[in-house]
Amino acid sequence: MFLHLGFDVVVPIEDIVVIIGWAPKGKEKNKINKKFFRKEEKEGHIITIVEEKIKSLVITNKERHYLSPISKQTLAKRSIKKVFTGG
Repeated sequence: MFLHLGFDVVVPIEDIVVIIGWAPKGKEKNKINKKFFRKEEKEGHIITIVEEKIKSLVITNKERHYLSPISKQTLAKRSIKKVFTGG
């Protein structure tokens, strides 16, 4: 099963490690998340689906992580629905 992250981007649900809320640059509260993001961005692993209104960061077990315009709550609901109902 796949999870739609916005626009034409979908990823296999089994590749998703975690979905975290996103704060605008400079307003991140969690130092570990900030450090991880900076490292991954520097290495070219961050894919920005849309430049405006980023609401979540989807971290995968591949070398790709996605900045999505869809909130972490909505993505979580979609993924749970797909896993438990098959649709």
